[in-house]
Amino acid sequence: MKKNLILKFMVPALMLGVITTAFAADDQPSSNKTPDQRSEALKKSEEFKKLTPEERAAKRKEALAKREKRLAELQKKKADGAITEKEQKQLDRLEAMKNNQGKPNAQRPHGKGNSTKPAGEEKSQ
Repeated sequence: MKKNLILKFMVPALMLGVITTAFAADDQPSSNKTPDQRSEALKKSEEFKKLTPEERAAKRKEALAKREKRLAELQKKKADGAITEKEQKQLDRLEAMKNNQGKPNAQRPHGKGNSTKPAGEEKSQ
């Protein structure tokens, strides 16, 4: 009798778990990158790993300067009132990265070890 009672509750619970997992997977944004773009990014990553520490630092500095220049361009466009929705999203991301010392926005999901703390909240010890 107890086995039947357990089965009555376990089967619907398992079905509910499978269904919610399937719907949760649909909510995840898919990557907009094509396979060519992914392979190109992988090649760049491999090339970056082969650089000397000094060359890597120079590349990081160059990327930071490029990001700051784009941020200034987007802020000017926003001030002029000529910013598109896509550019506004990019501006928001760049500002969040600037506020987080170059790290991605802490509010945005990033795979494993996802932090849900607001940007700016740090561990105090």
